[in-house]
Amino acid sequence: MAKGSAKVPMQQLMLWVIVGLLVYPLVIAAESNDDFSSATLLESGVLVSGYVTESDGDNPDDKYQLQVSPGDTIHFVITSGEADICLYMGENGNEELDCFYEGNYGEGEASLYKRETTQQYYVKIDCGSTALECSSSAEYTLKITIHPDEAGDSLDDAADLPPEVRIEGWAPLDEDANPLDFDYYRTPVMEGDTIRVVINSDDMTSYRIYDRYGIKIGEDYEMGDYDLNINVDYTGDLFIELFCVQNYREPCDYSLIAIGSTAGRDDHAAGIPESSQYVPLPIIIAVAVFIVLVIALIVNSSRRNNTAIDDQTTISNTTPSGHHIPSPQPLIDPAPIVQPTHSDTTVSTLMQDSVHQGDIVGGDKFDTKVVNDPEAIARAAIKGYEMGKSSDGDESD
Repeated sequence: MAKGSAKVPMQQLMLWVIVGLLVYPLVIAAESNDDFSSATLLESGVLVSGYVTESDGDNPDDKYQLQVSPGDTIHFVITSGEADICLYMGENGNEELDCFYEGNYGEGEASLYKRETTQQYYVKIDCGSTALECSSSAEYTLKITIHPDEAGDSLDDAADLPPEVRIEGWAPLDEDANPLDFDYYRTPVMEGDTIRVVINSDDMTSYRIYDRYGIKIGEDYEMGDYDLNINVDYTGDLFIELFCVQNYREPCDYSLIAIGSTAGRDDHAAGIPESSQYVPLPIIIAVAVFIVLVIALIVNSSRRNNTAIDDQTTISNTTPSGHHIPSPQPLIDPAPIVQPTHSDTTVSTLMQDSVHQGDIVGGDKFDTKVVNDPEAIARAAIKGYEMGKSSDGDESD
C-alpha cells in the first residue's frame, strides 16, 4: 500500500510535464506579436483591445503595425489607465515618434494625428515607465482610422475643383493643435469672370487664395464659414488652400464650391450636349458618299432629259430617195397658215418649230434662221412672199 501510494506523485509529475510541453508552443504563438517583424496588422476603423503586465509578467508588451499610402493621415485613438503607448516608424520601427506614458492621458484617452511620411508605422504598448507600477493586468483599447488625402499638398499637385460642384474635405491637427495637412484645389476661370467661393465649416477652418502665378490674393483664419466674390483678370486656374487652426485639437470638416466660371461653357450655353461635340469619322465619310451619289443621280437625270428634248426638236430637212421620214411633232402645235396666192398657186405652209437659212417653205426661201418661234416663222414667210411678189412686179414692168 505504502509502496503503491509513493508512485502516485511521480505519475502526476509526468502528466504535468507532458501537458506543459503541449501548451508551451501555443503560448509562444499567442505572444508572437511582441516583435515588430511579426507585429499584428491593424485595420482601419477596427477596434482592438488587450492588456500588458510588468516586464516580469506573462505579457510585458504588445506590438502592432499598419500600412498606409503616401499622403494619408492616421488618426489614433488609445485608451488606457496605466499602459505606456509609443509610436514608431521606419524599417522595423527603428525611429521613435511619440510616447504617451501612464498618467498622461487626462481622462484616459489620447488622440494622435500623424501625417504619413513612410509606408510602415508601428505601435508598442507596455509598462516600461518607472513613474508608476502597472497592475497585474493593465488593459487598453486601440483604434486607428486612415484618411486618404482627398486634395493636393501644394499648388503644383492641387486637386481639381470643377465649377458648380461641391466637394467635402477633412483637415487634421497635430497633438499641439497645429495644422497637419494643407488641402489645395484648383478651379478653371476666364478673364472677366466673377467667381463666388463658398466655404462651409462648423470648425475653425482657414483659407488662402492664389492666382495662376501663385500670388496670394486673399486669406482669412478660424472663421469656418466664408462667402467670397473674386474678380478675375486672367484666364487660367484659381487656387484655394484650406487648413485647420486650433479648433480645440479636433480636425476640421469643410465643404467647398466655386460658382460663376465660364470656362468650357460655350457648348452648354448654346444648348449643345457634350456628347454631340464630336462626330465619328466613319459617319462623316458615309454622309459625304451619300451626297456625291445624290448629285450624280441628279446630273445624270438632267442629261437624259436634255437628250430627249433635243431628239424631239430636231427636224430632218433631207429625205432619202424613195422614202418618206415623217417629221417629229413640234413642242408647240402650230396652226396652219394660209399664204396669199402667188403665180396662180395657193401656197399653204404648216409652221414647224424651226427653219434654217436657205430653207424653202411654200416656194419661198428664208434668208434668216428662226428657231422655235412660230410667229417669227410666219412673219418671215409673209416677208418672203411680199419680196417675191415685188420681184415679179418688177419683171412684168
